[in-house]
Order: sequence, then C-alpha cells, then structure tokens
Amino acid sequence: MKNRTDITKDAKTGRRPLLFLGIIAVAGALASLLIFALKSRTATPDSGVADSAGAALSASTNPVSSVPNGVAPSNPGAQELADLVRQLNDASLPLSERQKAISLLVQNGSPEAIAALKEAAGGTSAEIRGAIAGALRGCASPGCTSILLALLHDSEESVAIAAVDSLGKQGSPEAATALGQVLNDPQQSSNLRCEAALDLGAIDQFGVVAMLTQAAQQTDDKDVVDAALKSLGERDFADTQSFFENFMKNPDVDPALRATAVGDLSAAEGDPTAFLTSLLKGTDVQVRIEAAWALSATSATGASGAQLLSLLQSEPEEDVRLRLYQALRNQDSYDVSAALAIVQQESDPSARIAGLDLLAKALHDNPTPALQGYFDQTAIAELKNDALNAGSFDDRQAAVLALTRAHTPGAMQALQEIAGELAAAAPPPQETAPQPPQPRRSGSSR
Repeated sequence: MKNRTDITKDAKTGRRPLLFLGIIAVAGALASLLIFALKSRTATPDSGVADSAGAALSASTNPVSSVPNGVAPSNPGAQELADLVRQLNDASLPLSERQKAISLLVQNGSPEAIAALKEAAGGTSAEIRGAIAGALRGCASPGCTSILLALLHDSEESVAIAAVDSLGKQGSPEAATALGQVLNDPQQSSNLRCEAALDLGAIDQFGVVAMLTQAAQQTDDKDVVDAALKSLGERDFADTQSFFENFMKNPDVDPALRATAVGDLSAAEGDPTAFLTSLLKGTDVQVRIEAAWALSATSATGASGAQLLSLLQSEPEEDVRLRLYQALRNQDSYDVSAALAIVQQESDPSARIAGLDLLAKALHDNPTPALQGYFDQTAIAELKNDALNAGSFDDRQAAVLALTRAHTPGAMQALQEIAGELAAAAPPPQETAPQPPQPRRSGSSR
C-alpha cells in the first residue's frame, strides 16, 4: 500500500501567515455582505435592487411560498432523473434503451438514482439484473456495493458472475471478503467460484492470498484449484513463495497440479527465477518442462545461464531441452560458445530449431565471428528449409521467428525467398458469385 502524504505538515512550513490573510479576507467579505443585507431591509419599495435581493432571499429560504399558488419551480435535474427511472422500468422499451438508462443512472450516482437501480435489481428481468451488475463495476459507493452483494446470490448464474466481475473491478475490502466467501463455498457453482478466484487475483487487499491459498489446497473441484493457482501465480512472488514451495513438496498434491502451478509462475511479478531453476533438477519431466517454460516467459531476467547450459548437456528429454533453449534466451549472460557446441550436437528437430533461435538472439545481441560464420554457412539454410518443410506449424513458425531475430542480411534474404515460395505454392483465391441483395426485415417500431 502506498504511503500517503501527511498534509498536516503544511502548518509547519511557513504557511501560517497565508492562513491569517485568508481569515481577514473572508471576514471583510462577510462584513460587506451584512451591510448590504441591512440596507436592503430598510430600502423603499421603489428600490429595484432591494426588491430583487429580497425576492432572491425569500426564494432561497422558502421556495414554495414565493411563487403563485404554492407551486415549486421546475427542476431540470429532477425531471431528467425521473425520466431515466421511467425509461429503466419501461418493459416495452428495447433492452438497449433500458441499458442506456442504467448507465446514465450510475453516472448520476445520487441516492435517488442508486435507489432506483436497487429496486430494478430486485425485479424479475434477468437481463436487467445482469445489465445493472455489469454497469456497477465503475461505482464503488456503499450503495452500489450493497446491490452487487445481493446480486452475488442471484438465481441466474450469468447475473451472479457479472456481480463477481464488478466487485473484482472495485477491489474494496468488502468486495474481497465477499469474493473470498464465494470462492471457498462448495455450495456455489464451479463457474462462479472460478470467476471469484480469477477476480481476486487482481485485488490488493489484506487476506486475499490466504483466501486463494485455501482454495488451492482444497480438492473438491479441480477447476477451482486451477483458477486459484493461476491467480496466485500472477501475484508478487515474494508474497506467494512459501505457498508454492510447500505446494511442490506436498506428496498429496496431484502431479498434474504441481506442473500447472509451476507454469502459472510464468506471469509472476517479482523474480521467481531461483525457485524455477531449482525445479529443473527434479524427477518429474512435466514439472521440468513447465519450469523451463516459465523461465522463458517470466518478465524477470535471471543469472542462471551457466546452470541451464549444464542441465542441457545432461537432459535426456527433448521437450525439456526445447524449453531450456527458450529459457536461456531470458538469461542475462551465458557462454555463447558452449551454447553453440550444444546446439550443433542437438538431434531432436524441434529442440534444434529452438537452439538455433537462441543462437539467433545471441548473434543479434552480441555477435562473434564463430557465431556469424555458423549462421552464414549452416543455420540460415537449415532454418529456411525448416520454415518450408518442418513437420509442424509450430516448428515452421519458430524457424521464421529465428531468422527474423537474427536479422542479418543473409537471414533477411532467406525470409524473402520463403515468402516467395509460399506465395507461389498457395492456391489461387476462389471467386465467389455475387450475392443478391437481401430484403430488409421489418423491425420493431420502437
């Protein structure tokens, strides 16, 4: 939570003279106003100024009695509000018109507007209830929150999910508490609990991590666990490290969930690099794959280059090696000559393309004669062939990206040749016969 500026410090920084001058100025203005009021009371009826001032004073203190027949003057704001309420409650209007009224009432934000929305939110139309729930995401007043808390228990799941989403956007302590209760209530639907978990992930309030941790440790609904893990993975790793360490050590956790948890750390704030690197030494192949992938995707660059190269040399699984090449791209430094030697010995086609992509980045960032020579003599031709003939779309795309990343004259020439060959091999576009104009459908008069 950010520190707030202590505004009481202004009284200690030499601003007191300005305060005294302000008091004197206000006192002078009040004195002038008092003199004017006294003169107005003693003035003759012929005094236009006095009559105007007296009428204004009378109208401001007793507006009903100051006009003929006791009828109050019209209030455009009140009339507009009444029109919006009528528009909201008019079931004969199209839904779009009623939704427009809902948005304008939320923007109005007056107690009367919120009361009208609350009444409509208790009505029979699920579409209107859902529209109100969605529109209130921009309103954090207690009145709006109370409407959303009631809609959390709506019989229509889509309405309750809209309320969950809006509470998540509010991010208040009340919203966090309510979403936590939904998340950890096994009587709620799986979809609603998952939505609550995902929306809690973006709320920065005390106790949110504990709510998500509790959900991730329960076993009654795998989808809810997945959603809780995703939200925990996106938070600051400093706040979630102990949870993930214990989760990975727990022998009762399903191996698939452990792999999911590791992959979710790819979106973590902070630096999970050391933790992810430690998981690369485990016996679970899927965990190693996810850990290497998370290392490649996390926003934190690490200093584990030497460790990853060492693991590459002894890793028997080609899928893990592929991810390790990708992870190396996200490291601050590593021995490029050692990486070149490993890639030259790589036998798996997909992992080899990933290795060439790693070398392409190294060539672009820190070129060496050996690396330049290898690309010009071997890698460019190999990547061009992969881009055209590799067995999977992912490999063909990865080869194109590697050439793009290298960005040497030879690589750019290869990309032009690839584009030309693909265009020549593409089937001609099929011409479609023009369609006759469709008759207009008669719409509603509303």
